[in-house]
Amino acid sequence: MESLRPIANSQFFLAQYEAALENSLQAEAILGDIEGIDHVRYEVVVEQGWAHLSLERFAEAMREFHRAESYLKPYESRAFLIEPLGALYRTLGAWEQLEQAIENAERDIPSNSLYRDLTQFHRLLYRGARGQTLPDTDFAETERRLELSGWDHGLARLRLEHAMLVGPEEGVRLVQKSLGWARAHHIPGMETEALAYLARTLLRLGRVEEALEYSALALERLDTFPPPSKRALVWLARCEALKAAGEPLAGQMLQKALDWVDHVVQQYVPEEFRQGYLSRNPINAEVLRLGRLEGLS
Repeated sequence: MESLRPIANSQFFLAQYEAALENSLQAEAILGDIEGIDHVRYEVVVEQGWAHLSLERFAEAMREFHRAESYLKPYESRAFLIEPLGALYRTLGAWEQLEQAIENAERDIPSNSLYRDLTQFHRLLYRGARGQTLPDTDFAETERRLELSGWDHGLARLRLEHAMLVGPEEGVRLVQKSLGWARAHHIPGMETEALAYLARTLLRLGRVEEALEYSALALERLDTFPPPSKRALVWLARCEALKAAGEPLAGQMLQKALDWVDHVVQQYVPEEFRQGYLSRNPINAEVLRLGRLEGLS
């Protein structure tokens, strides 16, 4: 079991989400009915939830994250769950559940300042996702504290989301930081995601040729190194770049994004979260908006 978990973790970072899930399931099976190791079970089940989330199997991810919570002792902080639940509910556009997860974390933050800063970061992203203005100083200070804590991977991922909520020049800077980090640490799924976001932020500055270059790179990597939870992002970025360049293939890319979103929502999103997933998730909302404009379905 001790050998399986590092393998699963490495596979997750290498964008091998199915293999990571399989190894994590094997690790849990090996644990069996051994008593007194709920902290290990918690970590293994959270890993399964992250793998499902990365594969865009949201019902399964939700099930595993809540199952992981059942392994926390009464005296253990629920703030530990803010990262997985924050990512899940923000992706689903589940504002009520996200607000509750943030409030639970804020009431139960341990002495470790990382969780205080991490919870604040999730609240900032939540406010941004709901269209509220984010003071630059709030984000910069929280970002600085998370950098000092060494929480590099999550910070790189959250910068990508924040990049679309700020001005285009600042957005490019944030994406480039995450892209550089992903490349330096050999995190190929995040690299694909960052390339797609870079194309989109460059388009906001009118830099169409560069957007074409980076969106093509992201598309080339999609099958081998898909971004966690965001396949449609790559097709969307390519569609937008091609459309800005007046290329007719933009419609094909948009159709791929529409088909993927429909597949996910029909197969992997609980019915009560489908409307939020389609209308509040910024990637899906933009895919559907463009689809309506182009008369596609």
